[in-house]
Amino acid sequence: MNVSLLEQENTIKCICQSQNQDSATMEQWREEHHAHLSEDSDGGFTYRQADSKEAMIPPDLELRRYLMELHHNHPTAGHPG
Repeated sequence: MNVSLLEQENTIKCICQSQNQDSATMEQWREEHHAHLSEDSDGGFTYRQADSKEAMIPPDLELRRYLMELHHNHPTAGHPG
């Protein structure tokens, strides 16, 4: 799925923090899905799917709720709440 990021800077920061906290899962997924670490503009690294710019979202319930709320409830999303 290709989604443009709302609040891009904060969203990328949250994804990177979650990936770092669950490094064992990210390493397993890297091997299974041929993902790679991609250097971000701030000098950090994000796990991304092979041949894609899409970040891999770890099984972090708080992060997933944040992303759903951001993209579903944001004024530009077209959903009234």
